[in-house]
Amino acid sequence: MARVKQKPNKTVPSPKKGKGKQAVAKKQTKRWRPGTVALREIRKYQKSTDLLVQKAPFRRLVREISDTTGETYHYTKDAMLALQEAAEHYLLSVPQGASVQSVFVPLVLDVTSRLA
Repeated sequence: MARVKQKPNKTVPSPKKGKGKQAVAKKQTKRWRPGTVALREIRKYQKSTDLLVQKAPFRRLVREISDTTGETYHYTKDAMLALQEAAEHYLLSVPQGASVQSVFVPLVLDVTSRLA
């Protein structure tokens, strides 16, 4: 008599046991050292030439201020863009001036103490 091979048994995978809710730990997010993200954002904004203030809120602010004069004004897109660029330039120059003054404050105090 010829040999009869066994038929392969179909294996049914057992249901996988999930880890308990307490056992699963959330992956912690990356914590950067203080100042690292700020420096990265500074580099990002110095590279870009985009406007920092959104156009629609700035337009509403300009119209609200111009309505206080009592006259009605109509602004073209180019005029509004020029106003926004000038306003942003001023807003960025204020902290720059403060940082320059903070660098030279010890020198000024030193000079006044020498004069006294």
